[in-house]
Amino acid sequence: MSLPDYNALARLLAYPIEPAECHGLLCGMLCADPSLTTEGWLTTASRETSPNPDALTELRGLFTVTLGQLEGTDCDLVLLLPSDEHSLHERTRALGVWCQGFLAGLGLGGLDSLDQFEGEIHEFLNDVSEIARIDFDDSEQEEGDEHAYSEIVEYLRVGVLLLHQSQRQPLHSSHRLH
Repeated sequence: MSLPDYNALARLLAYPIEPAECHGLLCGMLCADPSLTTEGWLTTASRETSPNPDALTELRGLFTVTLGQLEGTDCDLVLLLPSDEHSLHERTRALGVWCQGFLAGLGLGGLDSLDQFEGEIHEFLNDVSEIARIDFDDSEQEEGDEHAYSEIVEYLRVGVLLLHQSQRQPLHSSHRLH
């Protein structure tokens, strides 16, 4: 099973929430609240968008796939972001929105303060806060920007997996975020 198509989900959700923000919200909630259920997720997501039966089906599937990716042993979490067919500007903006959703999801999931974490997890969460404010200037786009975008996505992916794991069991000091 895979994540829903970004564009199709965007049409189903409609404004004010984008698929990237929705997925970030879900990932944050799943990291913060190990007991989150599909129905709890749907209740939260329904507050953010006007649910219709097709959207609820997609959101239910999004929950199942994301939970499976987070709890799987393959470390195969995929962030729901626009495809490479979209401009780097659009993808970068969506990445910032994903991070905003992730931070909101941590709060909705019950984490009172990001300061409760130390070391690499604390650094990762500070970085997520910075990425949430990302800005992209089209006029200064360089060749390395695509590579940098990919690196940031990978960093977020691995960081979310580590945070999720740390909420379930203590990390050993040998685990590295980079």
